[in-house]
Amino acid sequence: MRVPVYFGMSDIDLAAGELRHYGLIVVETTRPHARQLFKEFRARLDIDEDQEDGPVLLHASVSVDDQGWSDFYVYSPTLEYRIPEIHEAVRAAARQAATARRPARFLATVDYEQEPLLED
Repeated sequence: MRVPVYFGMSDIDLAAGELRHYGLIVVETTRPHARQLFKEFRARLDIDEDQEDGPVLLHASVSVDDQGWSDFYVYSPTLEYRIPEIHEAVRAAARQAATARRPARFLATVDYEQEPLLED
């Protein structure tokens, strides 16, 4: 599975499109900025938090070795959120991006048991 990893956020529209396409993105940023991005992603993905049967956007963080915490977002129509598997996918993607010297945007390839719900 492909997972976009961003260091900071230079193109919110590109990231929202990739979130819709891949179902998971990782953003290395500050906690306040991650909360603001969550609001912006919800707006760009037309998510109504009051609609019970509509799409869901999840924002969470996971500890990655000695790199600190990585924020990530999961878009439910594209990818099923399964806690242990997603956390390992986020960790693997963050490690790959760090090994690549933390470019502004990096497309990691990780193992994930379920294939995305949308086709490439």
